Amino acid sequence: MLSIQEEAQVTGLPENVVWALRAANEAARRWATAQIAALTADGPDGEVQYGSPEWVALPVADRRRNVALLRAAEAWRSHSAGLAERVVWQIEADVAAGELAREEHRAEWDTQQAEEWQLIARWARGLASVPTTDERLAARAAVQPRAVRADAGWPPVAIPGRPGWWRHLIDGQQVDLPSRDRTGVAA
Repeated sequence: MLSIQEEAQVTGLPENVVWALRAANEAARRWATAQIAALTADGPDGEVQYGSPEWVALPVADRRRNVALLRAAEAWRSHSAGLAERVVWQIEADVAAGELAREEHRAEWDTQQAEEWQLIARWARGLASVPTTDERLAARAAVQPRAVRADAGWPPVAIPGRPGWWRHLIDGQQVDLPSRDRTGVAA
């Protein structure tokens, strides 16, 4: 059972009001118990539930009507008397269930996040093999163009940047001519 201070805190009532309600509740319990004992002193004639068809069928003066009424009132009083404690118990149970659900959700979420991070890590490792812009520019700058050179036994070579001009090997010399044909050149 909650202490008077705990019940006052839960209900928002002052402690003296909580104490007075508990005292009244106990007095009502003792009175109802005494009344039921007095009404059933000469032996029970069979219990009847308050509000049932059997209870309605009893004559108004039948003491079993009053016993059923007192028992119903006492059941309600005892149910209401522990309400603050049941509310606290229910809140604690709900909080515990919520914490458990949050932990389960968090574990599920962590699993999903781990899978997604693995995909991202795989993708990032793949990016590591792709050269950056600076690396591509450096590689391009490191490549020196080869000089165009005509060789013996091969046809003339087109000269890049000079459309229509060809480099020939004539008498061991590299000669540029405006045609593939060597005609008119002394051999």
